[in-house]
Parts: sequence; C-alpha cells; structure tokens
Amino acid sequence: MSDHSGPLPQRQPKRHNKIRPDADGVAASLQKEADEKFDVETSNSPRSPDTECCTQLEKLTLPVPSYNYEYLDHTADIQFHTWGPKVEDAFAGAVVAMFGYITELDKVDIDESLTREVQASAHDMMSLLFAFMDEFLFIFSTEYFVAKEVHVTSLDKDNWTITATGKGEIFSRSKHTPGTEVKAITYSNMQIHEKPERTDIYVIVDI
Repeated sequence: MSDHSGPLPQRQPKRHNKIRPDADGVAASLQKEADEKFDVETSNSPRSPDTECCTQLEKLTLPVPSYNYEYLDHTADIQFHTWGPKVEDAFAGAVVAMFGYITELDKVDIDESLTREVQASAHDMMSLLFAFMDEFLFIFSTEYFVAKEVHVTSLDKDNWTITATGKGEIFSRSKHTPGTEVKAITYSNMQIHEKPERTDIYVIVDI
C-alpha cells in the first residue's frame, strides 16, 4: 500500500460502494480549486492595506469553540459522550468527537476555503442526530474532509431539520495521524438527555 492510499486502510463505509483511493490527490485537487477561486475573488475586489490589516485582525480574534466529549469503552465498538449548555452544542460535540477518534485534531488546521455546510432532516431528535453525524461521515468517506470545528447554525425541532458548518481540512497521511476508522453511526443505546441548563448525548459508532 502506498503512503497516500487513503485515510484508513482496506475498509469502505457501508453506505457507499466507492471511495476515492488517493487522499492526498483529492487534497491537491481541492486546494488548487480553492486557490483559483481565491485569486479571482481578490483580483476583482482590491483592498487597501488598512482594510487587509483589519481583516487579518478580525480573523485572529474570532472565538474558538470548545467541545465537551469523552470516549467510553463499549463491546467491539466505542461510545461518545458529549455535553453542552444547549442541544446544538452537544450535537456539534458529537461530530467533533467522531473526527477526534479518526485522527488527532490538534494536527488539523482550518482552511476557510474548504468550509462545508451540512444539512440533515429526520422525524425525531434521535434520527436527526443519526442523520447529522452520518452526513459528516459521508463527507469524510468521499472527500476525506476532517471537521475540527462544527457550528450548528439552525436546529428546527418542529420540522426536525439541522444546518451546520464544518471547518477543517483534507486528511493527508503525510500530515495527519490515522486513528480508528468509524464505519457507521448506530442507534444502539443512543441517548439524548435535554435539560434547561445542559444537554447530554450518548452515541455508539461502529468501528
């Protein structure tokens, strides 16, 4: 197997029949596309030095979200426990916990040009959590995109829909340390405990 054959060897997600075989090749292609887009946008929108300086300062002062999660042993699988003051925080933490199990997140940088918007819909809270995590797992399985930060921008409990953005970069074996493959999200012992002051989520993934 070559050094860049994919993020996690010899396994394919149950949901898909085909995975791109070269993670670094995907990364290079996506980065080239993002750079070309950036060049066009900057050439059409000239900025003064003062404006550029202010923009850089704004980026430096953006708040960095914190996530609360832990990994609990489970027979043959792994259980994530995530929590936060709001259900949106716990949902975001579940996705970050999943990527933290796949690779070491402290080695993942934020490439704003690769930010993904994820939408999911379901029929209740648990199926919404399942669909939400599965969408991010789908993106990783097909594009090798690792989300280090997840921001839930909308959660509609009447229509059971959720929208979020994921920020990170493309997985590369030359930079990132492979962890454990997550094959699928499961409903096994899934729990969502929502209280006025805190929400706790428990979800088991198939590894």
